[in-house]
Amino acid sequence: MQSFAELKGELEKMLKPKIAMLGYKEFIELASNIVKENNDSYEMFIHSCYKDECISLLPKLIEKKIDIIITGNINKEIFESICNIPVIAFRITPYDILSSIKKTINSTKRIAITIPSIQDLYDYTLLSELLNIELKMISFENELDLRESIKEFSREEGVVIGSSLSVSIAREYGLIGHLVYSLESTIEESIQRATEIVYFKRKEEKFNTEFKAIMNSVNDGILTTNNQGEVTLMNSSATNLLKLANDIPQRRKLEELLPPRIYHEFIKDHLDKHSLVNIGNTTVALSRTPIYVKDYEVGNVYTFNDITDVQEIDNKFRIQNRESTWKAKVTFDDIINHSALMKRVVEEAKRFSQTDSTILIKGETGTGKEMFAQSIHNHSSRKLFPFVAINCAALPDSLLESELFGHKTGAFTGASQKGRKGLFEIAHKGTIFLDEINSTSTSFQVKLLRVLQEKEIVPIGSDKVVKVDIRIIAAANGNLLDLVKTEKFRSDLYYRLNVLEINIPPLRFRLEDLPMLIAQYFSKDLHFYRQISSYIPIIADELSQYGFPGNVRELLNILERFTLLCDITKVSDLSYLKDLLLRHIDFTQGEEDIAGILIPVFPANEPYKEALKEAERALVRAYHEASNGNKTKLAKLMGVTRSTLYRKLNELNLEDLL
Repeated sequence: MQSFAELKGELEKMLKPKIAMLGYKEFIELASNIVKENNDSYEMFIHSCYKDECISLLPKLIEKKIDIIITGNINKEIFESICNIPVIAFRITPYDILSSIKKTINSTKRIAITIPSIQDLYDYTLLSELLNIELKMISFENELDLRESIKEFSREEGVVIGSSLSVSIAREYGLIGHLVYSLESTIEESIQRATEIVYFKRKEEKFNTEFKAIMNSVNDGILTTNNQGEVTLMNSSATNLLKLANDIPQRRKLEELLPPRIYHEFIKDHLDKHSLVNIGNTTVALSRTPIYVKDYEVGNVYTFNDITDVQEIDNKFRIQNRESTWKAKVTFDDIINHSALMKRVVEEAKRFSQTDSTILIKGETGTGKEMFAQSIHNHSSRKLFPFVAINCAALPDSLLESELFGHKTGAFTGASQKGRKGLFEIAHKGTIFLDEINSTSTSFQVKLLRVLQEKEIVPIGSDKVVKVDIRIIAAANGNLLDLVKTEKFRSDLYYRLNVLEINIPPLRFRLEDLPMLIAQYFSKDLHFYRQISSYIPIIADELSQYGFPGNVRELLNILERFTLLCDITKVSDLSYLKDLLLRHIDFTQGEEDIAGILIPVFPANEPYKEALKEAERALVRAYHEASNGNKTKLAKLMGVTRSTLYRKLNELNLEDLL
């Protein structure tokens, strides 16, 4: 606990305490010679007043912003009844009494000591016997009591010891009066007490002000009660939520403030510590936390949350979190390009990344179109801004339009009441990747075309045009030109998208990358990788016999199954390794397509040998397509060896299949 000296040091920077010393004129005249009105530790206002004079002096005390009053007991009662300024009375100590008796004992054997009734009255019988004097203790409630007691004592000669008022009354009745106070020590002690009270009061006010500011700064409504159910504290948010006046009397019963149903179901019966309640038209989350002192419940803390505010904060967080997640994580360094074919594609993509032109990425499912899109973004001048990706096939047109363009408040049934920023707007200054663009309807393609042409959008339900600075990368896993020919994809949009074109080769055309792709996957588990790394060439050679219609994505699925099922102690057994690796691969996939191949019809006037050669070419191409470009599988389908296959491809001028 802080000592007074520590507290005083902490609060010294505050204004000096302003103390008013008031009393009977005789005392004040003496005190004025001792007390300085200006001191390093306090400011002093000294003035004589008694009884009714206190009332007329009050405005001046308020004007001077007096912190505390030091006065006699009778004045103290008056000031306490007419103002809120703290008041203390001069104290008569046993030392003061003994000191006064000592000063008067040589002049009289009859002494009366006047003590206000609010002070402890000690028994001085033993002292009077020891000194052989008559000692009368007079305890008084007010001036009338004091006057009557001194009047009765004045029937014989004697000395009255007491306050300046007692001395004055004694003289009126012809008695000798001695001031009981040891003036300097009494004044010093009173000022010390007054200063301590002011400092502690200021400390408390400072704490209360800070506490009130903290309480009123939070959005939650907070209310506390004692064990009698009386409200002891309430912040402004609670007042607003409960729709109460700001000047609620202290100690108001909580039962009087809450609707009866809520009070009886939640507060009185303590059914739950957390609940949703309706107060008027507002849904409020209400919670209760008991306050315990030594296992005894002395009160409760209640918190109130307007669900609307909570939902609004949650929506803002979700929007901010949603926008902060639009980051491209992949770079060109993450793309395996050991094969010459893949190296060329990566180099082209790097060059394209330095422009703002629209890019169309073509490739089969699982070839890594989004990896290229992210890498292009991270290699461009837009890398510090959002990368936003959306799969156009995942949503129907209506929702896709809402996602991309955003919408105004209540633009359609089910729309957010706060409106929503679209992905085009979120991607401002960055890149937006539209995957599976081939799945969009022609009506939606018209709206997309305008974004490409004008670089502006209009949110659903709004008439406001929003300019956007974005780089668009689109991807398709089918032949867009075929869709253009069948009028399922707009030709004007196709040529707007196909400014720069990247064709990602399927995995079967870049089998040189297989060992690196396998090693990259296995390296996720370093322990497993260390034990399997020497077998990666064998694994790659076995997998190269497969055409991978699902490309890299399918490869990763195969490797995941292999990793989960592999008994690392058996990998040195090559038959176990091959069996485990190829167990879940269907090498017959695609062969059913061969049965449906039709030999093209050639003009009757074409030479037989040429027609036969052309038919053979068509058949080989069909087999090639069915085997997904895998030479081992193609040779198997044709019933020839790999060397015969290569010779046959050269004979038929099918070098493009080599």
